[in-house]
Amino acid sequence: MLKPSIVMTRAHSSSGEVLSIEQVPSGKLCKAYCVSCGDPLVAKKGDIKVHHFSHDQQQNCTWRPETELHILAKEYFKDAQAIELPIGLDQPVMRSFSIVKPRLEETIAQSGYRPDISAEVLDESIWFEIAVTHSCEQEKIVFFRNRRMNVLEFDFSSFEVQGDVITKNDISTFLATVSGKWLSMNMGGKFGQLFHEHQTQLLLMQRQNNKYQQAKLNELNVKLEKTQAVADALTLFLSDESQALEKMKQQASNIRHHAKEHLLMTVKLELLREFPPSYGQTVGKVEQAKLEAEITSLNDQYERLVAKNKALDKTHERLTKIIEDKAEYIATLQNKESLLNQAEAELLKAKGRYLSASKHLDAITPELRQMCRKIGQPWPIEPDTVKILQEAGESAILDRVLPI
Repeated sequence: MLKPSIVMTRAHSSSGEVLSIEQVPSGKLCKAYCVSCGDPLVAKKGDIKVHHFSHDQQQNCTWRPETELHILAKEYFKDAQAIELPIGLDQPVMRSFSIVKPRLEETIAQSGYRPDISAEVLDESIWFEIAVTHSCEQEKIVFFRNRRMNVLEFDFSSFEVQGDVITKNDISTFLATVSGKWLSMNMGGKFGQLFHEHQTQLLLMQRQNNKYQQAKLNELNVKLEKTQAVADALTLFLSDESQALEKMKQQASNIRHHAKEHLLMTVKLELLREFPPSYGQTVGKVEQAKLEAEITSLNDQYERLVAKNKALDKTHERLTKIIEDKAEYIATLQNKESLLNQAEAELLKAKGRYLSASKHLDAITPELRQMCRKIGQPWPIEPDTVKILQEAGESAILDRVLPI
């Protein structure tokens, strides 16, 4: 919405022509009238404020800053020598065209419609509508389409300006950030042919892109299958190693148990040696020899278990390193799977755009063929191109992204 401080710099003459504040003398001698209510205006052209019109007597008037913008936008298009227009239904490109014989509010024959601007572009008639507060009515759009007219609408509803005066430079800057919207088009004319060529080129590019993405997807799928096989083998290996680890833990428990028995036997033998009268009479030499043999056997078993315990520590360190490597490997695997899912999503989007573009191409081809026959021009599209596009359309429908 424009700020209310914007001033009036355009008015009507007594004959209804648009006057600029710079074209008239100061004061009431300007003989200018409000474009909205028709009341007389005063031209204020002092040295302090910007030059502008104001009502001679304050009355109820519907003039708004949007009124000023609409008039200046029409002037801009009338004075323009070239204009940027969007070409294409999908992913349109902006192209510059020369404007010839621009005219303001010319009434269309056999109708009451008066588009804001009429002109000639590419030797074809074209009309521009300027939307400031409201867009073109649907009934009007239907009329344009039934007559196969080239009509664009430029939306100025988001136009803003910093100062209190709207200039044509402000309008030029704004138009560099927006593009017109086609309300209607003669598909059998030159603009229709440009649209058809754009869609054809777009479809061919999308077909090549789809093949590339499909090849990449297949390559990623093969890599994922190999990676999954390695992961399965690693999981099986870790399972075996885990069982070995449990076995080693049991062996460690046995070592502790035998060490305890060894200690008890050693203490018992020392007591027998230390107090032979009291214990020797009960136990005897045979039992003492037996205890010494058991201690010798226990010492041998202890030495072997200590050696196994050292081997267990080394194996435990190796398994810990394998588990850490497994975590890192699984993270890498998940990252590759994420990239594969992303590639699959991009491929599906590309195929969606391809099908949409194909539908648009199918929709405009019959009408373009009919118009070419009426005007006696040869069909501009090579048969091989259409065949390629048809095959591409069938391929896009039959293709399915490989399951992950």
